[in-house]
Amino acid sequence: MLDNWSDYVTKFIKVVPIEYKKVLHDEKMASLNAKIATMQLD
Repeated sequence: MLDNWSDYVTKFIKVVPIEYKKVLHDEKMASLNAKIATMQLD
């Protein structure tokens, strides 16, 4: 596998638990909402 790494690397997938993905999404949305709120104050 290491000898042909460039061929194998494209076959890997990222596995993320659904709940963790939701937490990351919620944090990103909270950050964006905070940024929007500060822009509206200007």
